[in-house]
Amino acid sequence: MSSKQQVFVKNESRIPLQYEWKVPEKYKNEIKFSPQLAFLQPNEECKITATFTALKRKDYHINVPIYAKNIYDHLKNSVGFYNPGSGLIKNSTTKTNHLGPSHSAFKKYTLEIIGRGSDGVLQMQPQNVDFGTITVGFNKTMQATVFNRSNCNIFIELKMAPKNEKQGGKSKYSRDEMNTLTKVLNENFKFDTPKGIINAKSKKTINITFTPQLRFDFDINLVCIAR
Repeated sequence: MSSKQQVFVKNESRIPLQYEWKVPEKYKNEIKFSPQLAFLQPNEECKITATFTALKRKDYHINVPIYAKNIYDHLKNSVGFYNPGSGLIKNSTTKTNHLGPSHSAFKKYTLEIIGRGSDGVLQMQPQNVDFGTITVGFNKTMQATVFNRSNCNIFIELKMAPKNEKQGGKSKYSRDEMNTLTKVLNENFKFDTPKGIINAKSKKTINITFTPQLRFDFDINLVCIAR
């Protein structure tokens, strides 16, 4: 499971800058930034999404450096109004644009990331939701409650899925039949909150509305996907 936070980076200078996040090698699978590299015009602000995925049960305290580089073209802008750069001797060697400690024209900032890896434990009540017999075209709403027993926030997604018990080593339905049943379930069952975040040590009550569009004996599973 992952946690996402938004970070804002602002160029408060009067020249364009390029920035790049440098996640430590050992944490590259646990910390992601989007975008990781971008350009900022003077006084421009950029919204960045930081994604943290704990792969171990432990406390995390990570310092992630961000390198800012001046991309102002001194050669083009320093001499000559009608022909910028005309009065300078150009150097035949070109420097790399890669950002990092080896580059002289960069400035380093640090973002501190704090988090904790924990096991997610969910429980749903009641275990059976019986809508009874409902006339086609009418509807009935019932409730189910999802409990988050763990110490971390969990993102959940709810959906209805046909029971697919195996008979003689084979699935009860073919692939086409499963696709048709899934479509029918999506049309007949609606959640007031099909997805969202449940905070640690809390619960969320979901309203499920059943509006049958055809005569059918529904015996299905309410599936809760956590991530």
